[in-house]
Amino acid sequence: MIDWETVSAVRFGTGLPAVPGRPEEMLRRIEGKDTNARAFPVAPRPRRMALARDYAEIRKRKRQKTLTEAEDKRLRKAFRKGVTEVLADDLRATLLRGAAGADPFRERLVWFWRNHFTVSGKSSPVHRLFIEEYVDSAIRPHVGGRFVDMLIAAETHPAMLFYLDQDASIGPNSPVGRRTGKGLNENLAREILELHTMGVGAPYSQDDVREFAELLTGIGIDPRGRTAFRRRRAEPGADVVLGRRYGAPDGPEAIRSALVDIAHHPATARHLARKIAAHFIADTPPADLVEEMADAYLAGDTALVPVYRVLLDHPSARTLPGAKAKPPFDFIVSALRALGLDRKALAAMSPGKLRRLFVAPLSVMGQPWHRPTGPDGWPDSVDAWITPQGLAGRIQWAMSAPAALSPTLPPPAAFGERALGRLLRDDTRAALAQAPTSWEGVGIALAAPEFQTR
Repeated sequence: MIDWETVSAVRFGTGLPAVPGRPEEMLRRIEGKDTNARAFPVAPRPRRMALARDYAEIRKRKRQKTLTEAEDKRLRKAFRKGVTEVLADDLRATLLRGAAGADPFRERLVWFWRNHFTVSGKSSPVHRLFIEEYVDSAIRPHVGGRFVDMLIAAETHPAMLFYLDQDASIGPNSPVGRRTGKGLNENLAREILELHTMGVGAPYSQDDVREFAELLTGIGIDPRGRTAFRRRRAEPGADVVLGRRYGAPDGPEAIRSALVDIAHHPATARHLARKIAAHFIADTPPADLVEEMADAYLAGDTALVPVYRVLLDHPSARTLPGAKAKPPFDFIVSALRALGLDRKALAAMSPGKLRRLFVAPLSVMGQPWHRPTGPDGWPDSVDAWITPQGLAGRIQWAMSAPAALSPTLPPPAAFGERALGRLLRDDTRAALAQAPTSWEGVGIALAAPEFQTR
């Protein structure tokens, strides 16, 4: 077996040379303060809210026809500039947390759970404004806590409600439903059961989905962009989900109770255990590992640290990395980590340069920033990422971006050792020895097969 330092950095961290530590140290950090978020904060919520209000005011005045063409152009330009600056701050912080943060295992867990509870920014510029705020408020605080708390925070956050059209779901027999003729939207109910908790093929029926959707009516977004429960939209009466009755007169408490029960379901334990194991170990993880993780989840009242402990202590955690492929974002972050990027340089990078060096290349590699293809998030299999087009994009980035990021690059052989350590293959070492320039040598190391996997 290979040494734990290499395994922990590559399989459970964001790449060499940063070593997350021994398993118990990694777990203690997860249970402790979020030093990465404190060191590299995303844009503050008030800036986002101010821009959202500006956008709403523009749309309102547009409907009222009180905007001149010149004024409309000026206001929209200012809005776009503000959005660009916030999104740039968010991207800088997310890159720095992974590439320079002192707790790389935490970032890997945040990335896993944000993908599990995917929201996309495709539909609205305002929605994109709140994606990283959603991650920081609904996901990050709970990666070392209980899954049930993360589930409630994620499913009731305005970003999720907007993404899955919950604001348009109205009880057919509610006062609003009877007046307007509008009805249910099952998106949120279906994705909670199918993707976020029990999983495809679990013991629930279409009747459960519909009853759950009826139970969820009433929860939505108020005019100020906050989660609210609106009783006039809620379907009256009780609903039966997975054999249990919920509903009136409990309102939002009934929704919470249902989420708590679903989080504690054995099918949820198995689904989450398999997904975590498949993410960190192999596309088809050991069955005994999945079973032990599921048991730890149920025994610990959905606490996640005991689940991670089983994962880190299993023999498969110490095998040679390489069974999993790094998604493009993870690849870029691990490259920045290996390069030892100047934090101040990245923190000061203009939005335009961020687009050229990161946003545009991520699209070429197949993982456009903030734009997953569906509510199931980005795929997590080797075949999804190791494709001809994706590899071509990685090679192009590896050969061009490092020189644009740093005026001086390390000697090829030294960089190969820093970036790959004991994973450095003989053929890669030979190619590095023959590299005519530092930038070509760095590109060879970053494009090497052993750097694409973990």
